[in-house]
Formats: sequence, structure tokens, C-alpha cells
Amino acid sequence: MDVRCEAEKEEGGVKSGHGGREQRARLLLEYTIRQLFELSDEQTKSLTKTLGDAFKDEPFTNVVTNGDVEFFGDFHRSTVVAGLLGGEVYVAENANKDIIGVAVWFGPGREMFDSEDQQEQGLSIVLNRFKPEHQEWFGGKIPAEVKHASWHLQTIATAPEYQRKGIARAFVDVMKAKVRNIPLVDEDSQSVSPWSAGIVGLRKLEHSWWLRRLQRRTSDIYEKIGFKRRGEAVTLEGMTGQKFNMWSLSLETVESKALS
Repeated sequence: MDVRCEAEKEEGGVKSGHGGREQRARLLLEYTIRQLFELSDEQTKSLTKTLGDAFKDEPFTNVVTNGDVEFFGDFHRSTVVAGLLGGEVYVAENANKDIIGVAVWFGPGREMFDSEDQQEQGLSIVLNRFKPEHQEWFGGKIPAEVKHASWHLQTIATAPEYQRKGIARAFVDVMKAKVRNIPLVDEDSQSVSPWSAGIVGLRKLEHSWWLRRLQRRTSDIYEKIGFKRRGEAVTLEGMTGQKFNMWSLSLETVESKALS
């Protein structure tokens, strides 16, 4: 299912308005969100660039890749490959078919790198780039056999020039519409992954989505969409002692109630 969206994009130039005022020109940005089932070579290049640009200032990416800026795009592309195999991947494309945004989801009972094919085709992108000592460190940070009872938003990214145009919200809205009529077993939902930063005991009346973010200012963006911060921050330490905090956020489709 393709979803066509529109947003305003501000141009760099200025034009003269009423009363001689200078006004920035605004163009209508059209983009399409669709589910991605496979990656062509051209799409891989476009996607890798978008991911690299989107995460260039993120502490988590810098720490985990040991500051290898040229590897930022491929590092996050590994999650997309895993999503194509075990989850669902959605992309936003502009009128030229350039990928300007991506969201990777894993459904209930699935997790990134939880299967042999994901490890061979996705995780290998990461491990093959790392030195042995870095492989050992990174391997110790990957949760083993962690299953979520809710949808998990593993990766979401938008090219810098298209950020704050509603694309992230559009990704979430597309998934909400998709799963609205899919029933979930009423059960305890716990997040025990170090990627997810906390344990929450809630009885889900319907679907929920979990999102891992790292910087407080970044989590604020998703709180505007409707995500709520859950639990306390968890501190992760990199190979050379760099430390940063991680938060877990969730979005409920309907109200949840605490376990009695």
C-alpha cells in the first residue's frame, strides 16, 4: 500500500513580499510512503546515504561504530536488511524516487538479528567491518532471544533536509492503520533488552509500539507524536569509556491498565 503525503519545504533563497519584506520561498513537498520488500543496488546507495546523514550527530552511532563516520550508513543499513528478513520496512520517497526516510519494525515475537538469515545477511555487515576486539564488545551488547509482545520500532530516520516535515509521524500513522484490526493476545508485555532501557509491566488492551531513542532532545520529538517515556534511563559505555543514556518510549493505541 502506497500512501501519498504532502508537506511544506522551505527553500534557501528569499523573495520580496508585501511591504518589501523578505520571505523565504516555500514549496509543496510531495512524498510517498510504501513498504519495501527488497533492495536494489540503487536503493541501497540512496538508503545508505540517508541513514548516514540522519545519524551523523547521534552519540549511539558514534560510540558503537567507534567514530567511523564512513560506516554510519552501512551500520544502520544492517537493521534494514534484518527488517526485510524478519520484520517490516517502510520508506519515504520524494518525487525523484530518492529514499528520504526509513522505518524498520519488528512484530510481536520477533527481534532484530533473532534468526540465522538475519545474522548472516544483516549482522555480518557490522561484524565484518569491526576489528576482533570491537566485535567482542558489540556482540556482548546484543540481547539473546529477546521477544517483545508488542510492535518494536527498531530504526526510524529522515534525511536532514526533510526533517520536521511530518515524515516520522506519517510512518507511525501508516503502521497504526495497518495493525488496527489485527488482534493481539492480552498478555503481559515486558521489555528486557538493553537496547530498550527498562521493564514495564502493563496489560495491553491492543497493540503498542516501542521505540529506542538516545538523546533527550530526540525523545522530545517523538513525545510530540504521542510516544511516552517509560522507566529510567540506562547508561551504556563504549569501548573507550564514552558513556551516554538511553531511554525507552512507547505508544499505545488505546489506554493500558496496570496489572492488578
